[in-house]
Amino acid sequence: MSLQSVTLNFHGHYGYLDYNEDTHEFTVCIQGQPEAEKAVRDFLSVPRTMDVPTDESCTYHFHSVTLNAKDGWNSCRQLLTRLWVNTDVLVEWSMPPRMAENI
Repeated sequence: MSLQSVTLNFHGHYGYLDYNEDTHEFTVCIQGQPEAEKAVRDFLSVPRTMDVPTDESCTYHFHSVTLNAKDGWNSCRQLLTRLWVNTDVLVEWSMPPRMAENI
């Protein structure tokens, strides 16, 4: 099983998102924050159209794509870049998953 994980932060309440690349299923956990968990699940459960860079080396030419988190980790990861604006849950890209569990 190939699992990708990121750290989530909802107003100082840390958690994680685990994405199973084999089944395309994800798990969201932010201890004591069920409304934030639901917001993340709801956001990722719906296909979304967004403007993304045409290629990774150029950040000023964009095109519209429709992304679905269930299509794969790359789509899920791209959707996570818009998570904070839409759910108030921040992805802590530089923090290793589960690092904050004992803080």
